[in-house]
Amino acid sequence: RPNVGKSSLLNAWSQSDRAIVTDLPGTTRDIVESQLVVGGVPVQVLDTAGIRDTLDQVEKIGVERSLTAAQNADLVLLVIEATTSWSAADQEIYEQVQHRSLILVINKTDLAPAEKVSYPDSIKNIVATAATNNQGIDALEKAILEKVHSGNLKAADLDLAINRRQAAALIRAKTSLEQVQATIAEQLPWDFWTIDLRGAIQALGEITGEEVTESVLERIFSRFCIGK
Repeated sequence: RPNVGKSSLLNAWSQSDRAIVTDLPGTTRDIVESQLVVGGVPVQVLDTAGIRDTLDQVEKIGVERSLTAAQNADLVLLVIEATTSWSAADQEIYEQVQHRSLILVINKTDLAPAEKVSYPDSIKNIVATAATNNQGIDALEKAILEKVHSGNLKAADLDLAINRRQAAALIRAKTSLEQVQATIAEQLPWDFWTIDLRGAIQALGEITGEEVTESVLERIFSRFCIGK
């Protein structure tokens, strides 16, 4: 719907003024694109015109483009506001995109609690945000990453954005795993190939941000006889 804070959400998320924001419904009439990186995954975010019946010909074209963008999106962020209840307009929009992978974003929670907002039971992924206060962005990114890693998000051209440090870590991990394969092929003792496997795990931990401590490694290799 118009005026639920979609453009404010994009601006808060991208930390920019990509989209024009006013209190007037129908301000956004064309699609505004922003390129973001969420947990290493490049994301193209489209801020679209609010979907509603209108006699304004320019806004009507924007609404048609919004529907087309939603139909072709890998993931739909259906934004509503916490200050109003689920409306017939919300239901109509939802019915047009419910076949897509979807996250319901309840915005303006700085004005009203998200818990009081009703929505269809079929919606399972919900995130509360307050775009004007930059609240809920981390939760939104987490929900998006969960969609990506679940395998349910059928992106047409999903790739990873990595920096030089991460690329170097990937190369080290690949090299270590190749050394593991060679060591196994030569039928050397386990304590030889687990050294390289340990190196691969540590390199991948640098990329994911997960701390691979000695205690974790000890649990992984507890079944092996590792030379000290």
